[in-house]
Amino acid sequence: MEEKDFKRIEKMITTVVDSRLEKVEDRFDAKLGQVTVDFDRKLGHFKNEIKEEINEDFRHHIGILSEDFQHKLDTVVEGHQMLNEKIDLVQDGQQEITKRIDRIELKVIKLEGGQTRLEQRQGRLEQGQGRLEQRQGRLEQGQGRLEQGQGRLEGELKKVREELGEKIDVMAADLTAHRADTEIHQTHYGISEKKD
Repeated sequence: MEEKDFKRIEKMITTVVDSRLEKVEDRFDAKLGQVTVDFDRKLGHFKNEIKEEINEDFRHHIGILSEDFQHKLDTVVEGHQMLNEKIDLVQDGQQEITKRIDRIELKVIKLEGGQTRLEQRQGRLEQGQGRLEQRQGRLEQGQGRLEQGQGRLEGELKKVREELGEKIDVMAADLTAHRADTEIHQTHYGISEKKD
């Protein structure tokens, strides 16, 4: 094999490895954006797929290549190391995301507890409102009875006033007649006071 064949093979390996790495990165970036509960399970499955694809590619290329371009495999190994570093970075990112998710879940739990307390308070307020409405209904009934009683009392008071007015008028007439009678008799009768 000639140097240009090695370069062509190197270019082909580099292109394949780069394209594989780009595909893996694209898929991985897309999955990273989802941040779901089953992230750990998918990441483990994803790692196995990547390792299987890389191993399959290595086996395929190693079968094609001979020992003459052993030094060219360093490029593939370097790519593998970069991929492992990226996977390590992704694992570090995944741990950070897991911590953030844990914090968010704690906040959600606190919010749910607060919501439960608010719902309980709302229930108590609604019960209190029901009791107030019942009390208001009873007060309105009592007010109606008071108004009826007041109406009866006003009727009785009017009747008593009329009766008293009639009696006062009769007494005034009697008093006037008595006074007139007394004034008439005052000249006819003399009252003398004798001192003994």
